[in-house]
Amino acid sequence: PDSEKGISYTIKAGIMAVSYNKLWKLMIDKNINKTKLRTEIGISSNAMANLGKNKSVQVEVLVKICNHLNCTLDDILEILPNENEDKIEGK
Repeated sequence: PDSEKGISYTIKAGIMAVSYNKLWKLMIDKNINKTKLRTEIGISSNAMANLGKNKSVQVEVLVKICNHLNCTLDDILEILPNENEDKIEGK
């Protein structure tokens, strides 16, 4: 709601997919592993597991990662078009 002064995003399953491959490559470049990142920024093991499975996570988690790694969302994730998108939109 507008009263919360926040924006909520919903990614519908089957419409778009997210890949965090850029995050893993960046972590390799910065010589940091998943456990170290998770503990240093204070995210749950479930959030890290969801990232590993390219599942959705809270925007707050992504912001914490970006702040810690000094990068932007474009540096850690990629939104992939779904091959079923045309069928869903009736194209």
